[in-house]
Amino acid sequence: MWGGAGAATPSGVAASCPPCKLSFEAQSAAAHTCKYPPGRMQTQAQPMGPPPRDHKRFTNIQQWLRSTGIEHQPGPALPRLIAVAVASVRNIVVPPTITGGYTLRVGNITSLITHLSQVCTTEARSFIIQEHSAPKSEWAQVMRTLNAQGRRAILGCLDPETAKPLAGVGVIYRAGERIIRVKPATTKFAAAVATGRLDHYAIDIGHPTALSCYNIYGWSGGPQNTRLARRTNGLFECAIDEIDAQPLGPACIVGDINGDPEHFKALQELLNHRGWTDLGAQAYRYGSEPNIATCRVRGSETRRDYIVCSPEAIDLVHEFKVVQSDDYPVHAHLQLTLKLPPADARRGDAPSSDALTPRPPNLWEEWV
Repeated sequence: MWGGAGAATPSGVAASCPPCKLSFEAQSAAAHTCKYPPGRMQTQAQPMGPPPRDHKRFTNIQQWLRSTGIEHQPGPALPRLIAVAVASVRNIVVPPTITGGYTLRVGNITSLITHLSQVCTTEARSFIIQEHSAPKSEWAQVMRTLNAQGRRAILGCLDPETAKPLAGVGVIYRAGERIIRVKPATTKFAAAVATGRLDHYAIDIGHPTALSCYNIYGWSGGPQNTRLARRTNGLFECAIDEIDAQPLGPACIVGDINGDPEHFKALQELLNHRGWTDLGAQAYRYGSEPNIATCRVRGSETRRDYIVCSPEAIDLVHEFKVVQSDDYPVHAHLQLTLKLPPADARRGDAPSSDALTPRPPNLWEEWV
């Protein structure tokens, strides 16, 4: 029997002390003193530290964390936490919240006359539109209505190849915003503008440089008709030549292209070899799901509306999203938020002499 001291065992025979949960060679048994001699109750060691807290008295995990000292600040709001958690599962980057920003919307509105009230109430500071379908005889009344609602407009001609009012691109913007139509630098671009399917605007977003925006409306049926796809590809070629002829600066091509990038070699050239970015395909970088369909026709959904940005423009993009609305049953619209510079870095009321850099020196005034 084990006593206060280790019991002797024959030499060479292994010994153990069950109460102490030890085992040793026989020659060491004599030197062992059992911690639990006969008659002493074996008890389990008590854990160190204060007794456990009663977690039932807390209504949520943040209260309990603050009570332990782990989290002494309230942390982000719950909706923000949920948004981040859901986005992380889908590899979507949730952009940080910013104050201000320049909101720009792009979309096919089918008819400006039909949707005048909706266009005037959009939250965006500027709305780049395709298929305004407004005959020139109606422009004066359209402008009066827009002016009464604090809006201004730049409208392009309709498609001269059709007898009915068709196509036409333009931009609607709030009074006080500075947007101008840029005079073409190439004869090819000037000819393309006359089709009623292409135009070029300079948008003052407050940076030392203006955003150069090319508005395109492709021919319908491009994916099924190679001739029509080639014509739309020609619009992209004209836009690219114009971009190369204009001063270097942030630029984007936007609009309803009536096809997919693989149908237009010139667009593929921008995306694959010149570093341009398709925001719809890369939407997860800006808080949205990628490749969302934007066109609903006869029960089928396709992505026909695009914003592609140059390397100089992509750094200005803060957020991108697809806007669905019952007001426009066929096309969803695209909206992006551009970062604004610090207040002391923005241009004042007078246009800067280097609105687009590096050449020519008086470009903004020259465009105006």
